[in-house]
Amino acid sequence: MVLFLSLTSCATLSIFPPEKVPIYPDKGSVYRLYNRIQKYFDDIRRDPLHRLVPSDARLDSLAYLEDENTIELYMNRAFAFKPYREDEVNRLRAQILRSAGWRYRDAHVLIYSNGYELYELIPNYFRKDTTHYDTARMVKPKSFPPVPLIRYPDHPVRPYNGLYGSHIALWHSHGWYYENRLDRWEWQRARVFQIVEDIYPMAYTLPFLAPMLENAGSTVLFPRERDIQTHEVIVDQDSSTGASFVKYNQSVQHGGSSGFAIGNPPYESGENPFHAGGWIYMLSDTVASDSIVYIPDIPETGDYALYLSWADTSEAIVDAGYLVHHAGGRTRILANQTMGYHTWVYAGTYHFREGLNPESGSIVLTNQSRVSGKVITSDAIRLGGGMGNVSRNGRISHRPRFVEGARYYLQYAGFPDTLVYNLNEDTLDYNDDYQCRGAWVNYLGGTYVDSARQNVKGLNIPVDLSLAFHTDAGSARTDTVIGTLMIYSSQGLKDTLWFPDGVNRIANRDFADILQTQIVDDVRRLYDPVWSRRGLWDRKYNEAWKPNVPAGLLELLSHHNFLDMKFGLDPQFRFDVSRSIYKAILKFLATSQNRPYSVQPLPVEDFSVLLEVQDLKLSWRGVSDPLEPSANPDYYLVYMRKNNGTFGAPLVCNEPFMTIHEIEKNTVYSFRITAVNAGGESFPSVVLSAGISEGKDTALVIYNFDRVSAPATLEKDPIAGFADFLDQGVPWNQDVSYVGSQYEFNRNVKWLDDDNPGHGASFANYETDIIAGNTFDYTAVHGQALMEQGYSFASCQTGVLKDTSFSLSPYSLLDVIHGEQKTTPGVKPFQKPKYRVWTPPLKRVLTDYVMLKDGIILVSGAYIGTDALAYPEDQKFCRDILKFTWRTNYASRSGEIRAVNGFPETPSLFSYVTGLNDTLYAVESPDGIEPVKDPAACTLFRYTDNNISAGTLYQGDYSVLALGIPFESIPTTHERNAFLRFVFKTLSHIKENHDE
Repeated sequence: MVLFLSLTSCATLSIFPPEKVPIYPDKGSVYRLYNRIQKYFDDIRRDPLHRLVPSDARLDSLAYLEDENTIELYMNRAFAFKPYREDEVNRLRAQILRSAGWRYRDAHVLIYSNGYELYELIPNYFRKDTTHYDTARMVKPKSFPPVPLIRYPDHPVRPYNGLYGSHIALWHSHGWYYENRLDRWEWQRARVFQIVEDIYPMAYTLPFLAPMLENAGSTVLFPRERDIQTHEVIVDQDSSTGASFVKYNQSVQHGGSSGFAIGNPPYESGENPFHAGGWIYMLSDTVASDSIVYIPDIPETGDYALYLSWADTSEAIVDAGYLVHHAGGRTRILANQTMGYHTWVYAGTYHFREGLNPESGSIVLTNQSRVSGKVITSDAIRLGGGMGNVSRNGRISHRPRFVEGARYYLQYAGFPDTLVYNLNEDTLDYNDDYQCRGAWVNYLGGTYVDSARQNVKGLNIPVDLSLAFHTDAGSARTDTVIGTLMIYSSQGLKDTLWFPDGVNRIANRDFADILQTQIVDDVRRLYDPVWSRRGLWDRKYNEAWKPNVPAGLLELLSHHNFLDMKFGLDPQFRFDVSRSIYKAILKFLATSQNRPYSVQPLPVEDFSVLLEVQDLKLSWRGVSDPLEPSANPDYYLVYMRKNNGTFGAPLVCNEPFMTIHEIEKNTVYSFRITAVNAGGESFPSVVLSAGISEGKDTALVIYNFDRVSAPATLEKDPIAGFADFLDQGVPWNQDVSYVGSQYEFNRNVKWLDDDNPGHGASFANYETDIIAGNTFDYTAVHGQALMEQGYSFASCQTGVLKDTSFSLSPYSLLDVIHGEQKTTPGVKPFQKPKYRVWTPPLKRVLTDYVMLKDGIILVSGAYIGTDALAYPEDQKFCRDILKFTWRTNYASRSGEIRAVNGFPETPSLFSYVTGLNDTLYAVESPDGIEPVKDPAACTLFRYTDNNISAGTLYQGDYSVLALGIPFESIPTTHERNAFLRFVFKTLSHIKENHDE
């Protein structure tokens, strides 16, 4: 017997299992049961601490199957918009039974919402027993796993527990687009809090997330340009840029179908450059007997993404071999030409020198393969991201291609217009841009469920997953963030519940839940224990609904809320969130493929490069990840660079130390370390350097600049915002998302339009610029200048100094790099401050060093005096040991210092970087410091605009030069050498006068 009651409104959806026909029983008992359970839900919703059900969850209907002793509850859709775990479901069922009364104490409870029983909403990953996995949402095993699109066979990392062989479609937000109604190019979102959402998520995906996925072995595909290099070089048999050219033998033949040609850009609507030219081919052989050589004419020395292209043939091979000659050496690439044809295929980023350099600037495609007699095709090769070249109504964007929306990149990349990117008959670029992302994913794999497109071949790339990375709007004056929202769709085109490969689309919820959980859990542990977890929405948002592979749409935080952006402008937060996303993708794919996984390690720490006669002794410490027990390193890679070259292929090291024997004199050797395990390769360490000169003295360069930071903030109601005029913060390597300073600080000013967005509104004068930050690579700069003065040098991180046995006796000079290190508070009061300048180990070492007498200490940094103000013991240390005191932390913006007393043959005027640029971090707030009252102490340098003391010199039993600007901010080698030459000449002059 079935007891059924429905109390629904037009705003909710009641779900009836199709096999059950409701029978209306005696109303008294069923009403009492319904009212008891409804009261239970009302009570827990009113409890602010409850987490079992969403606050807007409602009981739509109820059925009691008397013959089966089962209570079936049918909840509204909102009930499913939160994550559920086995313990929660069991607890919820038990509490419902208790509320139902004694009569139903042994009943079974089933809870339905959004078409699923509650247990079905638990991802496989969170099920404790693998025998309870739902195999319908798991990938069907393949007899022969697909060969990846791009491989790097010589790289000594084999992430067999990572993401090797996977292909991930990833994109960041919107982009610069043509607004048809206004006949102008514009952003799709407003400029607020120094960013615009169209490029803000790029500050996660490009520098952090994509490299993490690629370090784990994945091929990452973007529908937007990923290279921030604004130069572009095309090398093609049809036409090339500059003096670039292609060389090949007569045995190389021309193909019979269309291929790429530059043509006559800008490209008009529907114009496909991959239909404008041709392509060439050669037959494969088991030995290299033929080749095609591409020699680019590089307009400016720098880093360039390499894009390959080839044609579609039935005789294609999976191991087309390219050899890339670049400034760092040679890199071998294997391309799977059975997929990814007639488009740009990313194959790494390399450093190239200006001009034509065949030996260190060429790409060679050989015909060597495991099989002979097959066809190897080749079309254009592209280097660099370039500028936008698609015309809309006669107007081009005049912006770098990397900031443009996907609609325009996909046209340039050869995708078919009405099938992928022109979906609204050239009338709505805004809609085209977000709608084309899912269409692009489906064309990559040729995965279509509608009969009209089932014969579309696509590019045959087996995409495993797609992710749209956005941030949301919304603001609040509370002490909690707006937080993280996740959107997925359990239905596809025509409401299908299945992907074309037979996997149930509930896998989308698994991915969305795992991703949101990973982000929120990690952020709560690392930054904010009350970080808001918003809904887990099952809705037909195009970017989550259209892809015919597991997909999700992430709204990480609110870019229009000041508190969210206090976290969101912190580069370390961006790194940690990106790591969370990478881990979630790894865990989802590993679970769906029923295989183990390992998380790639964190960067190593406590690195040192020390001298031992003619050898270099490298040592470091592998780092455990408290959030991931699988992330421990198994071995390490050591990358080496000489002088001003680039890093080449790594050396493998099984222990956290290595010796480099018999180094060349008068050469600066630089090193960075990565940690490796079965999950992949970590991000690199700081770069440390060493070198041996002809002189007898040795210096130790101590690296104490690991700060990355958001800008300073102002917050006193109603004023709130980012005060980059006080402190611009420090990007991690570089920032691609900064648009300009905030100018509207009043919280009460409301949004009127994206051109007048109210509180947080920001200028646009930097929105296409790359802003340099902390590259963690300054010991070579210091060391080179020291070697010019006859010093050999070694270097270490300050963490090494915690070891009290570390000896400074071999060093006649200590050079301490502080850069823009400064004690930086966390966003929330309970977060510990980071990046202190004068740490206890450093103070101890320097104090011990001066007791040796006759040594020289060089300390430079923008906040060496300012930071001491927060710690009385640091002020005493600066005064007593380093012999200077703080005067001001906003000493100058002149960009120049001059020596108080110069020498005729030595320059006495020196510049330093104050403005934002793409090469060297800016020093916006240098310190004014003054000598202590001691006859042996004096001001050595002053700022030219106001004569505030910029550098002090002490020469007593030991010598100290303290400089209120970072030494590395002096922009040229010539100036840095002249600066140190002046300092040492001054020291020598004072000593001579003292001896007299």
